[in-house]
Amino acid sequence: MKKIILFTFIAALVISCKEDPIDTQHFELDTSNGVFIACEGNFMSGNGSLSFYNTEEQEVSNRVFYARNNVPLGDVVNSLARHNNDLYIVVNNSGKVVVVDASTVEYKGDITGLSSPR
Repeated sequence: MKKIILFTFIAALVISCKEDPIDTQHFELDTSNGVFIACEGNFMSGNGSLSFYNTEEQEVSNRVFYARNNVPLGDVVNSLARHNNDLYIVVNNSGKVVVVDASTVEYKGDITGLSSPR
């Protein structure tokens, strides 16, 4: 009897699991009219992300860093800053600052060896 209840519980758990669809940006991104949004993510999950809000189209494109570079941004995205045509993304718990091209969101490099950058 216990095996049947356990099996039923596990089957119901597996069947009920469904990943929420996430709108990702898989084509060229026009970053000339809008703002970047740092999405912190959950601590110790490595699911911080970068979104972009286009003010003309009034649309949000989620996970633009992942869509462009096919790698996650890191654990706890704290803040970001734009300087010239570079975007500096502070990833606090990963101990790094990720540098991307502000127009294309293409990865340029990391500044690493930092302890809880802010």
